[in-house]
Amino acid sequence: PATFYPLHWKRWEELFTVGGSNAWSWPSNTVGIHLWNKFSRGAPLHPGDGSVVDRTSKKNCPKVYATVRQIRKLRDHLQKKKTRHLSSKHNHDT
Repeated sequence: PATFYPLHWKRWEELFTVGGSNAWSWPSNTVGIHLWNKFSRGAPLHPGDGSVVDRTSKKNCPKVYATVRQIRKLRDHLQKKKTRHLSSKHNHDT
């Protein structure tokens, strides 16, 4: 039977730690990991950070992972553009 990986709620942050841990291993029949949304809903997702969530998402949800990467890149680009615009406006006004 398929399994849902049992992660104790006090350990949810370990899944989002940059660089992650190679110590995490799942039974081969695992189909889900409980991320404890009550606690993790505000946890930042940084595609490419090497966290357990990052590596697991990239391996098991490649289309969603690629979309999240694109959204993050676009968001970062727009943020930089906004910062440059505000900086330019501030320098022009002073």
